Amino acid sequence: MVPHSIAFILYGVITTTSVPALFAAGIFPGILAGLSLIWPAYWILEHRGYMGEKRGSLKEVAAVFRDAFWGLLDPLVILGGINGGSSRLRKLPLLPCFIVVLLGLVVYRTLNLQSFCQILVDASISLVLPTVALGGLYSWAGATLGVMEKVAGSLLHVCLQPGVVLLHVNVLIFIAGML
Repeated sequence: MVPHSIAFILYGVITTTSVPALFAAGIFPGILAGLSLIWPAYWILEHRGYMGEKRGSLKEVAAVFRDAFWGLLDPLVILGGINGGSSRLRKLPLLPCFIVVLLGLVVYRTLNLQSFCQILVDASISLVLPTVALGGLYSWAGATLGVMEKVAGSLLHVCLQPGVVLLHVNVLIFIAGML
């Protein structure tokens, strides 16, 4: 649910107002708000010449759809994995990647083994290097400012029970991971 719908439900429950009536009352203002955002954008696009190319014929659209058919099935596979329960949410991001690679190698034949290896190298560099650099920056800043020693000293000063110290360390790691 979106936060607006939660607010509607809470307001309806607190004031004993019908929740469907609240949703129905919000339809017209929602349409007006949407149109008030769409109309200026369309006017700016039209007057500045950003409208793009004309639409293709039905035959051209059908040809493009036929070429993109297998790629367009990707969201259906993802939603089927979520709703069908055949895929776990932790492993679900791997599924579209695997499908795209498979489509590039087998179906469309636009991806060869050499370019695939180069993509893997570039992706690993773009993911690993910022993580290592920021981790090094945090460890240097913590060691230079003496934060690590102060945190360790305060943890040992507060409690000496191993379970409680472990819990505090996990909370600190969680907070540091958010940074």
